[in-house]
Amino acid sequence: MILSWFTRSMTKKIGQSTIYIDNAQELREDLKERFSKGDYFRISNVLQELHLIRQGDRNIFEYFTDVKTLWDELESLRPLPSFQCEIKFECQMMNIVKNHRDIEYVICFLKGLNDEFNTIKAQILLMEPLPRINKPCSLLLQQEEQQVEPRQTNSKALFNTSDKRQQLDPNDSRQQKWITRSSS
Repeated sequence: MILSWFTRSMTKKIGQSTIYIDNAQELREDLKERFSKGDYFRISNVLQELHLIRQGDRNIFEYFTDVKTLWDELESLRPLPSFQCEIKFECQMMNIVKNHRDIEYVICFLKGLNDEFNTIKAQILLMEPLPRINKPCSLLLQQEEQQVEPRQTNSKALFNTSDKRQQLDPNDSRQQKWITRSSS
């Protein structure tokens, strides 16, 4: 049944090349061997994108989403093997490998942040052990929120200051022209 579904979902040419394969497992292995060779190029490209990505004009949430999308794609291209282990050391080794990947993820994310986050980035990198990705993201979202609030307050103060300047000397001809232009 699975073999039939596989062959019906293929293009005619690919289906013809697999007509003599008798079971689904053999068909899967045959197709995987034939078509997965380009994955190394994609892995290379995704790794490069991850190490070059920068926050730029994006907010933390948008930047995090872009990094996470690339990271998830990389993880799907190079999944960790799953197995039952009899020797405890081997199981611990898989946890160590997973931990190293998590660290790489956090470092890639932090490395691309704008300079305004250098202080909190350094504080996160000094944490021992380095937290998993959600904690740094949460801290940076909070920091970004705090940085946005003072800017809004400053712009209101600037507006109020500008408004007071108009009222200081209404006899000044420069101010009258400016007031006339802004009011029309």
